[in-house]
Amino acid sequence: MSKISLIYDALVARCDSVLTDYSQLPNPYDIEANNELFLSKGFGVAVGAGLRTDRLISCQKSWERTFSVILTNQITTTEHNIDANETIQKSILEDHFALFSDLEKETTLSQITIRSQVEADDGLEFVDLDDARYYAMQITVLTEYLEDLTL
Repeated sequence: MSKISLIYDALVARCDSVLTDYSQLPNPYDIEANNELFLSKGFGVAVGAGLRTDRLISCQKSWERTFSVILTNQITTTEHNIDANETIQKSILEDHFALFSDLEKETTLSQITIRSQVEADDGLEFVDLDDARYYAMQITVLTEYLEDLTL
């Protein structure tokens, strides 16, 4: 098995352990394809672009890959209730920080990667589904890892 599967599993496990009141989205690539049970407070891990980094270390080749971690929270108030909307917005931002903090403390994802770091996020966006509305945030996690070429 290649490291990409291990890294994906490790990211899902980190999200699951940090975001304990979240459910994993079945489809992190198309947020609107998920149902309300998952979107009300959901996370997903999507595999992004990869890049050859050309470090050759003892028959191992390096590779850099981005992952997107998607967080969703249902908006459970009217758009005119400023305090309640701000509370929901701050909640997803606090969850982002909790995940960011966790990944900063474990930058090798249990020694699977050379490095892993939160690179950026896309800010809060709206997702509309039927009669419900959600905040969504996409967080970009950059990883670099070595693949053994002798296997």
